[in-house]
Amino acid sequence: MFTSMALAALWGALVPQVNRLTLNPEQDYRAARTVATKEQKPLAVFVGKGEQAWKSMVKDGPDAEARKLLAQRFVLVYVDQATEYGQTVAASLSLTGKNGLIISSRGGDLMAYRHEGDISAAELTQLLTRFGVADGSVITTETNVRPVYTPPSYVAPAAFANPLACQT
Repeated sequence: MFTSMALAALWGALVPQVNRLTLNPEQDYRAARTVATKEQKPLAVFVGKGEQAWKSMVKDGPDAEARKLLAQRFVLVYVDQATEYGQTVAASLSLTGKNGLIISSRGGDLMAYRHEGDISAAELTQLLTRFGVADGSVITTETNVRPVYTPPSYVAPAAFANPLACQT
């Protein structure tokens, strides 16, 4: 009797953990926000095109540490741009037609990190470790996209453009 109760308790403790480690992402962003608010966890939102494209966005796939962090500290969401709903959510995240990763603040209210394109497994693990801490507060959104520098342009007044044109 004791053995069967211990086995049942052990099985009950392991089953949810095994299911969460399989990393089945939430497909409904609104439902994920509700879970994130309730559990006070940040969202890890992968945006791509195709059913399992979120896994291929991570070069060589998410490693064991990234999988563990995603399962324990985040609410995993996948936005599939192949669907109309996915296109709407991607547009609201400014990722229309692009692959990307958005990490939110705890509860999902603010955007803490924005990444466009594919990401390496090591970089993903670093980001999840950094943004998955319990006391992390979000002040600004960080991003991997570097702004393109455009030097200031100066247009000379007409009188200085061609000194010979000013002579009458």
